[in-house]
Amino acid sequence: MSAHGRATRGADAEPSGRAIDAIVLCGLPPNPTLMHREVRYAVGRRGNVNNGNHAQGAAPGADDDANERALYHAGVLDECPKPTEEAPARYPAQMATLALPRGVDVYSENDTRPDDVVARYPAILTDANGDRIYVACVSFIAAVPERSRRTMNEAMEKMPECARACVCLVSRMPCLDAWMEALGYVFEAYFNKSNGHLPVLSTIAMRVVERLRWQAERTVLFPIGKALVAVPPKGAADHGAREAFTDGKEPLVRCCDIRTILTCVCVIACERRLLLRSAEVSLLVKCAEALRGLAHPLVWRHVYIPCVAVSMVDYLGAPMPYIMGAARDVKVDERALDGVVVLDLDDGTLSDGGESIDLPPQAMMRDYIQRVRRVLRFAAAGDDERLHTARQARSAARGGGCG
Repeated sequence: MSAHGRATRGADAEPSGRAIDAIVLCGLPPNPTLMHREVRYAVGRRGNVNNGNHAQGAAPGADDDANERALYHAGVLDECPKPTEEAPARYPAQMATLALPRGVDVYSENDTRPDDVVARYPAILTDANGDRIYVACVSFIAAVPERSRRTMNEAMEKMPECARACVCLVSRMPCLDAWMEALGYVFEAYFNKSNGHLPVLSTIAMRVVERLRWQAERTVLFPIGKALVAVPPKGAADHGAREAFTDGKEPLVRCCDIRTILTCVCVIACERRLLLRSAEVSLLVKCAEALRGLAHPLVWRHVYIPCVAVSMVDYLGAPMPYIMGAARDVKVDERALDGVVVLDLDDGTLSDGGESIDLPPQAMMRDYIQRVRRVLRFAAAGDDERLHTARQARSAARGGGCG
């Protein structure tokens, strides 16, 4: 960990530039590779598979019936602009894996699709230089691309007709709420009305993505459908302390009391391993960003994956410092979590992983708590009780299920 002042890049001297690096479509690639098989039980039963993933819903039928479904590794199907040797792709190779963290579920003509066909969520990636890449994602069910269909294993019992896909807006600017607004319009205008077929990305890029451009000295408002997308000045967006979400640290404060939050910041400052758990992917990403931001001006230069893909769950056993998040329905080997601090966002509890957490002296900790309360604009009295009530209401609404 070290204090960091982001250097001004040559591109920042330009009067304006494109705010979105690329629009990317991920899904079932040619020559798809099987990731694993999951078992989905009928309503009233919970799937228990080799990795515990049953996120996409339960299969219909009697209570004793179980349906096994194959999940495949995701790949990039299309992108705009196309990468070249002079201008390579501005995102990591794991882009598709992290955009579809649960893999690609496929469906034949007679299969029942899950209720949650469309899902909207953010993702944050890290490139080889340690810089963050902000991705807005919308996943949905669409027809299997013809290129993928031709290369499917002919020995499969049923050739899939549909598969999960994900359209992504990729940017280096931490404005995920704006990108989610823009992508929502893109999805409704171009994907949701395409009768299950995947549209050509070049048209979308020309009509929408190219319009989202930053100015050097002022915020620019762009009407995208019914949304008004605000693109901040490039310099402001590059500031290391800038929030990626407009609600800032509010989701974290609603999940945990102030002392727990400060303890997690100490874990980060001591360069330990920190794992976040929640049923909601969006909550994992927002709270990971909030904790990282609370450590400013210290900058986290170790592994940072706010939502780990199912195929990457073994990374949680890595010995190096990390901040990672894992969805509630992802089975994690508890033996790999020795020494890992685990923050459960759904019930606000913190586990030290069997190793004590180094904390400041008690008087200093009280001072820190008061300062954080002022930053978060919470009243000095009654916060913990009010937050405990909010967590209870959240737990009751969740009903113990996995989203």
